[in-house]
Amino acid sequence: MEKIFTPSKWFVLFCAILVLIFGALQMVANMRLQETARFEGERLFSWQWAGLGSSTGTIDHSEIIKKTDTDAIVRVKGIEKVALASANSNEAKAAESVACSAVLTFYRKDSEWMLGKVQFE
Repeated sequence: MEKIFTPSKWFVLFCAILVLIFGALQMVANMRLQETARFEGERLFSWQWAGLGSSTGTIDHSEIIKKTDTDAIVRVKGIEKVALASANSNEAKAAESVACSAVLTFYRKDSEWMLGKVQFE
């Protein structure tokens, strides 16, 4: 059988570089989404109520469960430090650390990811 097309080394190199660039762009897009999820997760688990206490959330891990062109589902896990105010005075009791987790659904608006739905676990 006669060869009709034989790729040159430059064509193969071009295709390899194209695949590498596409993979790098996907990695950067996923890292950006995970950082957005970490920021939103810390915002969700950090709160302050006058007279009741406060909480600070630290997100340790975020993973993309599902991602399409229009939406993404990300699970975030971390630690929430809750400090409740005592009933007698305005002093805060010792902070208690609690493991926290949530599934965040993001929707794409133009080129930005917007938080749409939150499911606490």
